[in-house]
Amino acid sequence: MGEILEGDRNLGFLVLVVFVAPIAEELAKGLGILRVRAHINEMEDGIVYGASSGLGFAATENLLYGAVAYVAEGLGASLMIIGMRSFSSVLLHASASSAFGYGVARSRISPQPKSILPFFLLAVFMHGAYNFFASFGELFAGMYGEGTALIGFVAAVSIAVLAIGLARSAITREERRSIPQ
Repeated sequence: MGEILEGDRNLGFLVLVVFVAPIAEELAKGLGILRVRAHINEMEDGIVYGASSGLGFAATENLLYGAVAYVAEGLGASLMIIGMRSFSSVLLHASASSAFGYGVARSRISPQPKSILPFFLLAVFMHGAYNFFASFGELFAGMYGEGTALIGFVAAVSIAVLAIGLARSAITREERRSIPQ
């Protein structure tokens, strides 16, 4: 762990990917959810609008990363980046913003107004944890070898898959609650 904090480059990179980017990106996606807040009539709406905001963000981000890779390294690198990110970061963006969307729905529908801040912080935490693991190769390759990139990628994808599973479970749970007994 000492190598991570050696030098301004690694520490700056870590702060950027684990704190700055998640806060900025979840705020941007959250603004999309808040924009449609008036259309949220049930809890599932918040989850779905949140996931939709995340999917749109992920598509745009993946296109930009792919374009940069194309210019820098060519078509093969571009397709690889887009493919990897489509498999992993799309799930993360959808699930993190669906957590925030759930919080927005809860604050709108609940008879007693609830704060959306814990749900925003949950989305930021999910995003930061994903970014940390996705950056394993960059952070730890010097200490542990090139295999750390694969370990980090698998961990990041696992976080995203788990999060999307939790979002789906929340939708199912809310649907069951809304069915008259």
